[in-house]
Amino acid sequence: MKNNPILDANLKQIARYNPELCEKLMKLESLTQDIQFSNTAMQEANLSYNGVPLHDLIGAEIEARNIFSKVKNNRLMMHIVYGFGIGYLVQQFALKSKGIVLIYEPSLEILASTLEVADLSKELSNPDVYVFNDFENLKKAYDKLRISNSDTVISFLPAYAKIFGEDLKKFASEMQNVMGRSILNENYFKTRLRPAVKFVCENISYLLDEPLLLDFKDIYKDKTAVVVSAGPSLDRNIETLKKYKDNVVIIAVSQATRALAQNGITPDFVVCIEQFDSSTQLDGVDISNSYLILEPYTNTAMHKMNFKRKISYPSCTSIANLVWTNFAKIDATPYVSSGTVSYTALYSAMYLGCKDIILIGQDLAYCDGKCYSNGTNRGLICKENPKTGNVEIVVANGAEDKLKQALYGHSALNEEDKDRLLQKYVANINSKLYYVEGIKGNKLPTTADYGSFISQFEEFAKDYGDKLNLYNTSLEGAKIKGFKDLPLENLLEKTEKLEKVTLTKAPKYNLNEIKTSMQKEIETLNNVQRLMLKAEKLIGSYERELEKNKNTLTHQAGAYFKQLMILYVDISENYSKKSMIYKLINKSASYTILYNLRLNPISDVKSIVLIFDNLKQYFTGVSKDIKIITDTLEKKVEYINEMLDSKS
Repeated sequence: MKNNPILDANLKQIARYNPELCEKLMKLESLTQDIQFSNTAMQEANLSYNGVPLHDLIGAEIEARNIFSKVKNNRLMMHIVYGFGIGYLVQQFALKSKGIVLIYEPSLEILASTLEVADLSKELSNPDVYVFNDFENLKKAYDKLRISNSDTVISFLPAYAKIFGEDLKKFASEMQNVMGRSILNENYFKTRLRPAVKFVCENISYLLDEPLLLDFKDIYKDKTAVVVSAGPSLDRNIETLKKYKDNVVIIAVSQATRALAQNGITPDFVVCIEQFDSSTQLDGVDISNSYLILEPYTNTAMHKMNFKRKISYPSCTSIANLVWTNFAKIDATPYVSSGTVSYTALYSAMYLGCKDIILIGQDLAYCDGKCYSNGTNRGLICKENPKTGNVEIVVANGAEDKLKQALYGHSALNEEDKDRLLQKYVANINSKLYYVEGIKGNKLPTTADYGSFISQFEEFAKDYGDKLNLYNTSLEGAKIKGFKDLPLENLLEKTEKLEKVTLTKAPKYNLNEIKTSMQKEIETLNNVQRLMLKAEKLIGSYERELEKNKNTLTHQAGAYFKQLMILYVDISENYSKKSMIYKLINKSASYTILYNLRLNPISDVKSIVLIFDNLKQYFTGVSKDIKIITDTLEKKVEYINEMLDSKS
């Protein structure tokens, strides 16, 4: 595959973002499949793969145009093209798409054969077109390039469905999971990332006293763990668990702790990852004999609670934690999370050394008309709306006050605001309802986030099922492949009393290193803040110029806008490399700007006015956040100094 100018021109474009693929193509010395070139009835080049033509035998370009004409086409589209073929479909999308085009070719040999003979360098030079042969790289590109409110569609040639049918089905299924997670991540980045960063900074004085979970690796080697969630099936299993509570390591999500306490069960570990104040879930519950496993970004109220001890789980998948792991030089790679607390509990059980891991109350769907165990304060039920015939989630009669207390108990909201937010909360659940396969082979209603959790549990089973014995005792909830469905009594009847371990290890953090790292971060954020003041002056100059000219966009106002836009780009690019805190805040605060730039390129007065408003909101909000965070970090540096003085 050397000395081929056509191939070189094509690879030059792909190498900009995917040098790994170029290297694989260059190393391909021979073909293992039967690939032949031929012509269509219209004398267009065609390619056959093991005797099957990749393009229509009559008209390849017409076929490609027809496929493209059936998809929505705007700047927010994420087009996934399964199959490169000899390039006709690629041309249609590369030249006509207004959005992002991600092309996935399952056969390296088809891709190599095409790139050797078809000069597609013009199409591949489009900065919105990307080519992949590896699904993981495609997934990373999708996550990076997708913006708010994007739509995604998968397109393919009929021949690819015939040749790669099973792979295409798997590809489409995995892309559905990727898309679902991307939407969840988008919501997190837009609404929860900035508060999470603030929580991490505020929690530093507590984190210094919280050892890492892996400091206690394998303390329960080869023992049995029961991971308790708050699903409806918890009610059916709670008496059995009560009978064998001293024989197993009980790891409960915070939401299930009250139900356990009401039945005389004290969990060995409680797990909480929520950003909202979930301490109300534990009001009146004796937690003094339980260890709490929590994230650095978990609401400060939980870090303050009177547990036996707090254990830190700084998940690498929750990016706000990078603030703390960078300060404390922690390798967070092993700490995996997925946005569901029971998944963190599952990993915790494995790291504590447990060989048999049993799920209780992990229904991941709404069973028997119930959403949660009776012992929780989440009084939601699932029932059919007689007017529409659709299944809906509603608040059970008499449960409103308990639910509002669970959700907003420690807030300063008045009752009217709580009622309004509760309606919104329930409406949001209903907007995400769909059906999944149940353990009994039936279809069960669930939500998009629960649906994505099912696939994550199945991934865990796929990764660790050969080393662990995994069981699910729901018997009526969603089917989780890789977990054996068995009654709890059958699993625990032969267990023996377990000697519980006291966790006494002290944290191993280097206080001087943490302090130095924090001081460097403060200095960098102060530099950002000085540039924010420069932006504030430009915003004032722009607005005064508009006011002076009766809201007419003059050349001078345009010049101020241009300077502001350049300043935004410079700060974003330069300081995202220097400051983890700014990088995360910038990622969250930039969503609206990036969305409108994709949808409305700066080309007229209307688009300038729109982007200016976005920039003003960005600089005002980010400046405020940085001020709060630097003040917090300075207080934490003082706290560390006091700790160091007390030890000297």
